[in-house]
Amino acid sequence: MVNRASEGMIVRHGEMASRIEGADLTRFMATLDEYLGSSSASTGIRNEKLTELLARAELVHRADFTSKAESDVPPKLVRLHEELTALADEFQFKLNEPLEDEEHHTWSICFSDSQGAKRCIDWTLASSPEFRQMMAKYTLIKEFLEPPFLIEYAAKASAADATPEETEAAEEAEGSTETAEVQAEAKQARRAARVSREPVEKQTARELFAYIVEQGKKDYSVQRYKAWAK
Repeated sequence: MVNRASEGMIVRHGEMASRIEGADLTRFMATLDEYLGSSSASTGIRNEKLTELLARAELVHRADFTSKAESDVPPKLVRLHEELTALADEFQFKLNEPLEDEEHHTWSICFSDSQGAKRCIDWTLASSPEFRQMMAKYTLIKEFLEPPFLIEYAAKASAADATPEETEAAEEAEGSTETAEVQAEAKQARRAARVSREPVEKQTARELFAYIVEQGKKDYSVQRYKAWAK
């Protein structure tokens, strides 16, 4: 579905409106799916914005939770605490000051969420296999995760605009099985329909992923209907 939806699609991201398309877009979507699937499970935080904030902090080493000078909060935790403070009222959580574990000589940040559940960002969390897996996926795609996301379409409007490869595929489909013919027609119909589409903007990576998957589902339904009609 993602492959189908990505045909002729361009995703621009960040303030510079950098673009990603074609095979790069397909690979990005596959990794994004894995990242989104692991983010909430690995942190226990059910707030997507807070989870993204934690990923961007890139707390991946024990040194990120320790300080050379006594009573000095590690720099990454100082920045994270400031960012969490700015969001506390919006998401109704109670944030504590950074706390040092004197036994293990590491620092942590804890807060109580809107449901009263206590969440701690510490080395125990950051060293867990689930968190490491999330960060491994995040590292692969972090350059593409800056919103806003603008989805544009650069599809061919007609067969006359098709590339030689696409023309050859279409000709093969005409003399092939009914299924191949239906697939070729559906692909051409998708491209023609996308030419007139207005750009769509999404504010989060999850919204972007959901939108592209939804487009893939629509195209799949159309293709199945055409196959049935034939």
